[in-house]
Amino acid sequence: QNDPQAQTFLGVLFSGGFGVEKDDKEAFKWVQKAAEQNHPHGQTNLGWAYAYGRGVEKDEKQAVKWYRKAAEQNYPRAQSFLGSMYARGRGVEKDDQEAVKWHLKAAEQNYPPAQFALGLRYANGQGVGKDERKAAEWYRKAADQKYSKAQNNLGVLYAYGRGVEKSEKEA
Repeated sequence: QNDPQAQTFLGVLFSGGFGVEKDDKEAFKWVQKAAEQNHPHGQTNLGWAYAYGRGVEKDEKQAVKWYRKAAEQNYPRAQSFLGSMYARGRGVEKDDQEAVKWHLKAAEQNYPPAQFALGLRYANGQGVGKDERKAAEWYRKAADQKYSKAQNNLGVLYAYGRGVEKSEKEA
């Protein structure tokens, strides 16, 4: 019945082989239908399919195009993926400031992978000034949501007293 949410979920089912035989081409077909109706979840999944060549030939420029469409609708997962594309120079020219911009948009919506990515950027001074205190703050936000990578990195900061007061107990 042309419902983009149902089309997206059907694509997810085919992509993962949940209740149906795994079929990346069929998954692509359904998320493309949703994406073309301006559905941000469908657009994000379509971008992902292009980014990794799942059900379609890999095309990182198309991935960026679809991530951007969803990101501009304030969809945090797409914003984070778009930030990662800029961070790695995949489908676009590498641009650390643009990566920070998109990760920040998603992080401010409480999206843990983006909060973790911002922590990394502050820890390494990529696109922002190096600031281990801010790195710890972003890691903490993601860690509090049980994001294991952030929990690990926050533990390391506590172990060495970098950006936080040294604490073996907290580490």
